[in-house]
Amino acid sequence: MPLAFVDDSGSGGDSPYFVLAGYCASESTWAAFWPDWQSVLDLAPKLTYFKMSEAETLRAQFAGFTAEERTKRVNQFIDVILDHDLQEASIAVPEKFYREILASLLPGKVSNPYYMAFIGLVSAFAGLNRHSGSTETMDFVFDEQTGIENRALKM
Repeated sequence: MPLAFVDDSGSGGDSPYFVLAGYCASESTWAAFWPDWQSVLDLAPKLTYFKMSEAETLRAQFAGFTAEERTKRVNQFIDVILDHDLQEASIAVPEKFYREILASLLPGKVSNPYYMAFIGLVSAFAGLNRHSGSTETMDFVFDEQTGIENRALKM
């Protein structure tokens, strides 16, 4: 079964865009990917997980890294991604246009750029899956979005 991992960016209100992006692959591709990803996490200094915003700001998992060490580690993660056959998709919703054009047109329960991005990204991955000739159902893993995940799942 194809499996997609998706994360958001810009949901903290600190960006002119709300973005959902992720990677999708078969279970066998993910099975080959994880040990390589883990090996980069395990390099000294060891990381428990990778979060780009922490790398960018040299906080949390990246506290104590120099900018050069951070860049080297991020590039190692990128190399792992490029070494595997992952399909990628992303959608960016410009906050300004969303607020000016769409927010007033949408019912209150779904008046959030997350829902538009959610539907767009699920549709993009479903289209990639269908275009590949697969008839398998795709599974998705999203990070937690407190307060909106139940509505998103219903969609």
